[in-house]
Amino acid sequence: MLNQLSMKELTLGSWNVRTLLDRQCADIPGRRTALVTKELSRYKIDIAALSETRFSGQGEITEPSTGYTIFRVGVLKANAGRRA
Repeated sequence: MLNQLSMKELTLGSWNVRTLLDRQCADIPGRRTALVTKELSRYKIDIAALSETRFSGQGEITEPSTGYTIFRVGVLKANAGRRA
């Protein structure tokens, strides 16, 4: 007998967030990643492509308040001003 697979629709989205870098002098309450993932949760987005995050290097950030993980790949700071 075949096991039944449960299927779930995924909601995809894209968002130009302009920056996710936190600044000491910013008037924004809370971390920007927390604010973005809160909005993704509110709109029930499962997978989102975030552009212009301004992160350098690569890695991942897990936002515990919403359970989202942000995988990031950016330009290394040494190569930031170079054009191909």
